[in-house]
Order: sequence, then structure tokens, then C-alpha cells
Amino acid sequence: MRSMPSTASGDSPRENAIPATLRDLPFLVLRPLESRVTPNPASAAGLPGYLAMSTAAANVEDGFPEGLDPQGMGPAALCRETDRHLEEIAALLADRSGNPEVVIAVHGFCNDLKGAEAWYRDIHGWVSGQSDLACRNVVFLGYRWPAENIFDRLLQRVRDSFSALPTLPRWLLLFNGLAALALIGVLLSGWVGGVAVPLLTLATVVAAIVLTLVLLRLVVYFRDTYRSSYYGIPDLVELLRQLDGVIARKEMKQRVKLSFLAHSLGNSVVTGTIRVLANAFEAEAVGTLNGHLPGKDPSSDIGQSFRLERMVLVAPDIPVESVIPRRSNGLRSALRRMHESHVFTNEGDLALRLASTAANFFSFPARTRYGGYRLGNLTLRHFADQDDRRGQHPHYGIAADASGSPDLPVKHLEIRASDAEHRSLTEVPFAPWVASVEQQVTNRLSYYDCTDAIHQGRGLVSQARRVRALNLLGYMRLTLAYLLFNVNSSWGVDTHGGYFRGETGRLLIYRLAFAGFDELLRSLAVQQSDLESFCRHHQIQLALALRDQHSLALFLAEERNVGAPAARVPGHSPSLVSEGESALVQQGSLRLPLPAGSYEILKRGDGAPAIRIRRKNEQAAYE
Repeated sequence: MRSMPSTASGDSPRENAIPATLRDLPFLVLRPLESRVTPNPASAAGLPGYLAMSTAAANVEDGFPEGLDPQGMGPAALCRETDRHLEEIAALLADRSGNPEVVIAVHGFCNDLKGAEAWYRDIHGWVSGQSDLACRNVVFLGYRWPAENIFDRLLQRVRDSFSALPTLPRWLLLFNGLAALALIGVLLSGWVGGVAVPLLTLATVVAAIVLTLVLLRLVVYFRDTYRSSYYGIPDLVELLRQLDGVIARKEMKQRVKLSFLAHSLGNSVVTGTIRVLANAFEAEAVGTLNGHLPGKDPSSDIGQSFRLERMVLVAPDIPVESVIPRRSNGLRSALRRMHESHVFTNEGDLALRLASTAANFFSFPARTRYGGYRLGNLTLRHFADQDDRRGQHPHYGIAADASGSPDLPVKHLEIRASDAEHRSLTEVPFAPWVASVEQQVTNRLSYYDCTDAIHQGRGLVSQARRVRALNLLGYMRLTLAYLLFNVNSSWGVDTHGGYFRGETGRLLIYRLAFAGFDELLRSLAVQQSDLESFCRHHQIQLALALRDQHSLALFLAEERNVGAPAARVPGHSPSLVSEGESALVQQGSLRLPLPAGSYEILKRGDGAPAIRIRRKNEQAAYE
């Protein structure tokens, strides 16, 4: 973890001016994450949590990043402390009972250290308060990569922006700015020459172009994108490499599960990290040059000690192109190796729909607006096709066709900007690349459309107006609500990060990240609820991956057998149905297929069919 000091005798005077102690600064710093929430007494030792911070500075000329060493220990001591904490984490995973697991959360763009740490404290505090989660053999790591807050030291960043301007733009700005002022003075004096107005226009346009470049820099999005790729990913890779080596020395009998929770641009950091760590030369991962052909089945094992388990993507600031099986990409590689993956999206996410798409307009190779949208704007389908202008109002709960079958997620997804501008993933420009095949990248995710999600009657990420599509007036209202939120969080709506501001979002996201889909179902059953009822009550639309459909079907079948709380929810008691050689679980209007090999259809004495469920080496027959 220690950065290597330079010993070359030919160091320049400027390089020698760097304090020698700074050369001992490690790539990362680890320190315990103390929650401000009192842990549940039933959670025994509680959830171990750590804050992992990249030591990369906001600017390449900067020295020691602010906030990394609040106790003033110095770089060399920080390096020793980080190594000690790595040993602590490995010892915790080896000594505690149960399946060892590490859950890593990664923040998005425009988050300084204070903002990132506040979110990680919220995660740690919420999970520590859940006795069934805090007692698991899990270590939580909140990873902070060097993002900037757009309002932090704004005046200093304005000065730095003009100071960093290349020579040509700087002279263009100075010359054309002075020329524009002189021409304005000439025009105000009453003299109107034949060339004064055109010259004024030209000078103003050139100066405006340079000022626009400065403004784009101040927005910090492009700088954060660079830092996420060149600092965030390499330093997270190094953290996992170092931790993998320490765990390997413990000679544990089983691999440590590795799960990720990411928000916004942090999703790019996570998918990029997995792509770097994955064994690209593994025989099962090579397949053929035709990405649509089956045969690629890479292992979830990475390094000596880890096994990829879950990935929860919240408002992902990565192209929607990532879930179109057209080309190889980082998300596609990650999804193939994950046991389960979930994505939370929102039609009205202004940070993605306006800021991110506008910023990426300069660089993303798309010919249409649809191709340039972000994955966080991919929502469940409200319109039959691109010519449909009427659409239908949102149907909350688990998406299904007319027969009640959820089918594959790809059939339920669309990108929409208004009721006149929308495309499903089965239409151009996404067709014919997407396919109704379980193994395709599009269908490996479960999609949680939180556009109208509510907690205690208030919208989490929008005003929850339950409309078919947001139009101009809706976006204007939402923009005002978003601006009000930035003035006072109790006044407006956080369209980009509101997922974590209510118990509805926390329960879904944090439980999926720390325990997985099956445990989420069990926790809802304990609360006398089920996934379909929960999503309907909180106005969430959900398209389940086939893997999660099977898990839900088996869970409901077992609940029916043992008479657990989920089977006693009024109007939602599951029943088993046989159709030919197949077996289904029916809950209300929803019909879920049981996975092959998990059941057998028998005949009773009166000739009526009975279904026997096999799971966990147990058999239970019920009609």
C-alpha cells in the first residue's frame, strides 16, 4: 500500500521541494467508521465498519488531501495504521461464525469527504440497527474516491480555472473581452459603424465560448469523471488486492463474498474495478467473438480469497448502452460474474437526464438522444410503442403480461422523455440488439422503477404524481422542487439521491446489498407483508430477473407449506398450479414459474395433480 519513494539522483529541484514525509503517503487510508446510531442490543458485536479513502488529491499539484489525517499522525503513521486495519478486517472475517462477506459502498460525483462519510454513517447506522443484519459475518467498507463538491471553495476554484486556462484560450478571452468592451463603448457614444456590430458579435461569441469552458470545469462533472477512472478505480483495485493478500494468509476454509452498493458515478467505479480484477483469460470467460452466442460462463472467484456475490446499482450514471448486448463493456462483464444484481432508476432524475446527458453530449458517440441516456433513466414501460401517445398509468408491483407472467425484464423497459418521445428496448435504436434470452445482459438485472416511490405519503425522488410520462410542466415543477431541496432539504425533492432519504428506499437497497433478495423476502414476511404488496403500497414498479422470479416462486411455495406470515396476507395467499409439465405459483394475479429441477408433478389417488417441492434437501408435498 505504500507509494514508492524516488531514489533517482537526477530529481528536479521542483520534485525535491516535495516534503520527504509526503512520499510515505499510502495509496489509501483506512479508519474505523463510527455510527451515530446506537446499535441494536440483539446484534451482539455489531457491524464492523471502515472508511477507506483514496489519498489522490483534487488537483495533481496539491499535496496532502484535507481531512485524511484529522489526528495529525503523519503519512508514515497513516500507512502503519492502514496496514493494521487491514489485518483487523481479515481477523474479523476469519474469527466470526457464518459466511464471511465484505460489502463496499461507493459514492457518486459531487461528493466531498464530508458528504461521502455522512452517507456511509447512515448505511452503517441503519444496518447496525437491524439485529438480523448486524449479527451476520459482514464487514462494511465505505470507499471514498476524490470527488469535488460543486460549491466547495467556489471562489478559489474560479481563480484556479482561469489560472489553468491554456495560453491560446486565455489570450482569446482577454483580447475579445477587451474588444467587446471597447465596441460597446463606441456604440454607446452614438457612433454606429458598418463593422462595429459584427465585430462586437464575433468578440462576444469567442469570449462566451471560453467562459463556457470555464463554467464546464466549475461544474466538476468532467473532473470527477476523470478522477473516478484514473484514481477511483485503480485505488479501489489496490485496496482489494491488499485485502485479498491479508485474508489469504488467514487460510480460511471458504472464500469471502464480495458485494457492492454504488450510487451515480460510483457505479462506473465499481464496474471498472470488477473488470480489472476479473480474470479475462479464464477459459470459461473467453467464449467467441460473437457476443450473442452462449458459452461464456466466467467464475465468480477473483483473487485468492474473494467471490463476487451481489451488486446494487442506484441511479447509475453509466450509458443505457451498457445493458444493450451490442458490445463488451464493464457492466456486462460484472453481471456475468455476480450471483444477483439490482438497479434502482427514476424517470425524473434531473442530474442524469439533464446534467449528465448534456455533459456527455460532447463525448458520447450517440446519433440520437435515446442512445445518450443513462441507465438510471431506464424505467418500466407505460407505452405500447413509439407511436402510442395515450399510454397507460403506472401499474405498481411486479410487472407481468396479460396472463400474469412476469416474463423477462427486457419486455417491460423503456426510455421516455415525454408522452410524445419514448422508446422501448424492443424498438430502434435498441433493437435488434436486445434479445429475449435469459443470459443476455439486459435480463440479468432486476429493475426497481422508483419514479413514484413514496414514504409516509411523500415522494422519495419525485413529486409522485402517478402520471404516464413527465412532460414540460412536470419537469419544471420537479426542477423547482430540486432547487428548493438544495436550499432546504425539508422543502423539496432530491431527484438523484432521495432513494436513501426514507425508510422505503433504505429497506430495499440496504437489505439487498447486505443480505440479498432471498433475505429481503424473509424480512418482509416477518413484517406481515410480501414483495408485491410492499411495492404496490409504496408505488414502486418492479421487473424481476428470471433468477429472482424463481427465488420468489420457491419462497412463496415454502411459505404456503409452513403457513408463514406471507401466506396470511389478505388476498395474497399463494397457491400451486400445474400446467402440463410445468408448475407455477400463483399469488393474486401474478403467476411465477418454479425453476426446473425444484419440483415434480405427482398424481394423487383421485387422479388430481400434486406438486412436490425440493429445496435444501427437504421435500414437502402439497396440492
